[in-house]
Amino acid sequence: MLDTAMKVSLTLIAFDKMSRVIKDAVKVLGSATKFTMMASNGYTGYSDMDKLAESDGLLLTFTGLSMEGIAALGGKPAEFIKAYQAKYGKPIDGAWALNGVTAFQAILSAVQQSGGTRKGAVDAVFGGKVKVAAADSVMGVGVEFDSNGDIASKVVTVQTVTGGKEVDLKPWTVK
Repeated sequence: MLDTAMKVSLTLIAFDKMSRVIKDAVKVLGSATKFTMMASNGYTGYSDMDKLAESDGLLLTFTGLSMEGIAALGGKPAEFIKAYQAKYGKPIDGAWALNGVTAFQAILSAVQQSGGTRKGAVDAVFGGKVKVAAADSVMGVGVEFDSNGDIASKVVTVQTVTGGKEVDLKPWTVK
């Protein structure tokens, strides 16, 4: 419980500091649409920050696809997003949730190949045996690992804040 509370507190502090940085930069330099201002990687999904007038023009990056990018792929991911919204009456709170589900899919793959041991799971990851096909991934993007255990399929999305919303500029596949 304490661990969760600390994570929430640190997230709120980070958001508060980033909001102050944005406001101070705009106060000194003018609108972020007139100069390049980029948040640290992963500062996405903060609707309160997005709604700040000073955030207009702010550039954001994160690993993976945005909800917009996932939906644009069509197929199972788009169907899942629509079904979620229909069931719960609101959209999924950002792509991080789907990144987590995809990570869990990779964990399940490692466990299935582990022979029931921790060493077997580690060997599956580092042996390049853990793969989640794009057709099976809730994000619509395949996942696999290289011999160092690093994710081999890397997608980075660049967004800008426009009118209080995060808008995709470009998703890149990094090789």
